Amino acid sequence: MEDLDRNFDGDGHWLDHLYLRLKSKDSLFSKGWGDEKLTKKLLNLKNLTEKPRPLNIHFTKRVEEKKFTSLEATFKNPFIEFPLPKNSEQGFLEFILPQGVDLFQKGSKPPLVLLMPASGDDTFTYRKKKIAIPLAQKGIASVMLEIPFYGRRKPDSQVETNIGFVSDFALMLYMSYQEGRSILYSFFKNGFYNLGISGFSMGGFFSSGIAASLPFPLALVAALTGNTIADTLVYGHCQQSCQWNALIGGQSKTFAQKKLYKILDFIGNLETLPPPPSLSTSLLINAQEDAYIPPINAKKLKLLWKDVDQIWIPGGHFTTIFKGAPIVVDALELAMKDLRSSKKRGLGERPFQGLSLSP
Repeated sequence: MEDLDRNFDGDGHWLDHLYLRLKSKDSLFSKGWGDEKLTKKLLNLKNLTEKPRPLNIHFTKRVEEKKFTSLEATFKNPFIEFPLPKNSEQGFLEFILPQGVDLFQKGSKPPLVLLMPASGDDTFTYRKKKIAIPLAQKGIASVMLEIPFYGRRKPDSQVETNIGFVSDFALMLYMSYQEGRSILYSFFKNGFYNLGISGFSMGGFFSSGIAASLPFPLALVAALTGNTIADTLVYGHCQQSCQWNALIGGQSKTFAQKKLYKILDFIGNLETLPPPPSLSTSLLINAQEDAYIPPINAKKLKLLWKDVDQIWIPGGHFTTIFKGAPIVVDALELAMKDLRSSKKRGLGERPFQGLSLSP
């Protein structure tokens, strides 16, 4: 694995560029812009920090493993005003609990971390093996979300996670953000006060946005993310993922880039949100040779959240995903301890913008 840390490109890690060419090239927006009325509706949203909508989580399966317990659950997406594909209307969750921990036992409120998926991560396998089970062995429970347009929630006509329309991609971003907020808020209102969130890449961006939008402090470990998705996908190396011919039409690529940037920069820009309530329990992890996330965007997020800790580790985007999970697990354990300490010191919640925190 040491060879993966050699950078032959000079502009990001060679493995990142190889993956872009072999796997990601032309994987997005093959069908064009999609429902422009839907996109306009998303762009007209006024408040991304509104009170989360409640979820009715239904637990469907329990499996006792040797070193942990697995719970499966479902919920119905509460945003009925948005036209989600039928397969995306029901959400899927998997919980990994430390051995002997019961979520339903009176007085049992274990620390709980929401693990958000990276781009292309349409199963629970990576998050479960690399993050959730190691966390359980440290006494920390976790829950994994299968987001809209991914896994069992993708439209029948969609191949893997290759989302065909820009409007569907924007809807995926918004719904994943809102579902993550609702999951954590639902547990918070049920007495789970030691909560955290984490993810790599797109999952790191979701984690950052969700932590910033909620009024109570979380343990946050966001890996391989920056201040906006727009720079990454429109002007960075990841622009190879977009089928620009389907977006250009009778216009120029420059016109298409500006249009796509406007859409993604509204929905996927952390500058539209306040910093998280507790930056002392937050950590940003970035890779020194990341070809996916421009270093300038990672540095901009640090500038935006002035007091947050940020570490830079050797390697690129994919070497960090392959080898960086233990760093994330250890960071989450430390952040959860710091979160408990901060609560003892009396750090409270901030209200939702224009709304009371009471149910």
